Amino acid sequence: MGSFGSRPVVSGVRAITVIVILLISVSMSLCSEKEVDDEEDSDHDDQWDYEEEGGNDDRSNDTDNGTGDDDGSDNDDNLTFPHVDIDYVAGIRGLQPTENVEARLVSRDEFRLVGGSDMDVWRLDEVQELLFYTFLWNSSEPGMVESFDHYFLNSSNGLYHESNGSLYVIQELPEEARGYILFHEYVHALQDQHYDLSAFLDRSTLDRTISSLSLVEGDADIFCQAFLENLNISHLELIASQLGNLTGHGEDPPYGFSSVFSSPYELGYDFVYSLLERDEDFFARMENSYANPPRTSEQILHPEKYLAGESALPVKMPRAPDDAIMRVNSTIGEFLIRQMFNRYLDVNLSQRAAEGWGGDSMVIHDLPNGSVRCTWATVWDTDDDAREFDDTLEELALAIGGTTRWPGIYAYQDVYFKWERTDSEVTLCFDRYPGELITWSPDI
Repeated sequence: MGSFGSRPVVSGVRAITVIVILLISVSMSLCSEKEVDDEEDSDHDDQWDYEEEGGNDDRSNDTDNGTGDDDGSDNDDNLTFPHVDIDYVAGIRGLQPTENVEARLVSRDEFRLVGGSDMDVWRLDEVQELLFYTFLWNSSEPGMVESFDHYFLNSSNGLYHESNGSLYVIQELPEEARGYILFHEYVHALQDQHYDLSAFLDRSTLDRTISSLSLVEGDADIFCQAFLENLNISHLELIASQLGNLTGHGEDPPYGFSSVFSSPYELGYDFVYSLLERDEDFFARMENSYANPPRTSEQILHPEKYLAGESALPVKMPRAPDDAIMRVNSTIGEFLIRQMFNRYLDVNLSQRAAEGWGGDSMVIHDLPNGSVRCTWATVWDTDDDAREFDDTLEELALAIGGTTRWPGIYAYQDVYFKWERTDSEVTLCFDRYPGELITWSPDI
């Protein structure tokens, strides 16, 4: 279960052809819109079930869509979605709807209730802990649950929820922006009808979550671009302005939160674009991508590795401490390693240090002494790649001011950490007690 929506303000701004288009959300993404005549709009009304939360489902045009009274009233303009030709959307994506989709206009409070059901699916407490041990979150920042509520649920303007096959659009949106949001969410509905998004999404690790979502969001992004090309620049600017005014907080989200929840949008578009430019039969290419989805963010960042079938290397984990209870077992991946370094170091250095990633596994144990032990084992394509990661870790440790009186042991907030490299493997260990690290070795 999960939801896919319009990207919130966390994503910032993106240039599309000759104009900068504001991208709206965390589960979620760029939408589009097309100019169509009023008489064309009425031809497609029967493909939608409209419902306004707490109200009726009358339409503002004269065509009975089978979901409300055909009284010809024009006092329900909130339910119109101008410039959206549903057949055109399906044609662009090459997926025909198999059933009607209910579009619900909701208040912000109602929207937060719908989107809030995803908190458990995301396992936000686990995400926060993983980000802590990759230096992407610190205790002075809002937690993941608070950030999800504030930056996603209060910033997104629409979402598709596969649990009930419905679209949700914020009713306060101006009508131009409302159509823009609807287009993107309808692409998600088509994806769900054909690929079963609940089954498709792989949330077994954080890296796989980012990878599978990147395909879903990049798919929606790239095919929406065709629709944008039919709009004039003034209309695009109007939509961007309306959405920006409604979603802006005047503040940036926590770095780690933005890294995780913006990544499917930032990475997905370029990934799908790269696939499609290699294949004239882009519908067949997308079908194949859903049948054989990317499994690592390395494949998303480097589509040639995805096309070559390069998967993650096996990771050798050190033996767990006696009587330890494993609580978390996940993979961080190349993208978040890049983000980890990029938070504190030069962007080009960060990219080079993360490239050559072969695989990793982060395991968190509760120990009998009341401490928490995090072991992060990484394997690299070559010994040189591992050495570069090792050297950049040293720069990172110094950048966060983590030196201690124990050689090779560094401090980060309320934990201590060290690492060792052997050939193409680099293993880090975090513990609350520095004495536990003095004798620690990945070989013990």
